[in-house]
Amino acid sequence: MTNDPAHTRPIGLDPHVIRKIAEEQALFFLGSGYAAAYGQLATPEICDKFRTAITLEASRHGARIQSEAADSLAAAGKNDLARLAQIYDHYHGTDAAKQYIASLLTRQDIDLAAVGVIADLPLSTVVTTNFDLLIELAFNNQLDVCFEDEQRGTSK
Repeated sequence: MTNDPAHTRPIGLDPHVIRKIAEEQALFFLGSGYAAAYGQLATPEICDKFRTAITLEASRHGARIQSEAADSLAAAGKNDLARLAQIYDHYHGTDAAKQYIASLLTRQDIDLAAVGVIADLPLSTVVTTNFDLLIELAFNNQLDVCFEDEQRGTSK
C-alpha cells in the first residue's frame, strides 16, 4: 500500500461511481462470463459461427473465392472478432456482420428468473466493459446505459 495520491482513487472513474464502490453499491462486470453462464454466446462461439458462415458462403463459389476465403480466415486470429466481421462483410455486404451478431444474440433462450437474481442484489450501479442485453434484461430495462467516454467521467 502506498500513500501516493495518484493511487488513492481509480483513474478515469466518475466520482459517483467511486462513491458507489466505497458504499458497496456497485457491481463490476469485466467480461462476458456472466452472460455465457446463462447461455449467451461469447466471442469464441461468435467467431466460430463467423468462420462457418464464411466458409459456407465461399463454398458456393469457385476455387479462387474458396482459396481467398481460406487465406483470409487463416490470417485472422482464432478469436479476432473484428477481422472476422470484416471478412463476413466482404462476402455479405456492409453492416451484415452487425446484423448477423444481433441475430445470434437474440436467438438465445434465457431463463429470466435466474438472470433476475442479479437485480435483487443491494446495489444501484453496474460498471462493465462488456455491456450486453442480459444485464439490461436482468434489470428489466431500468438501467441508464453509458457507452461513451464522456459519460463515464474524465481521465486525469
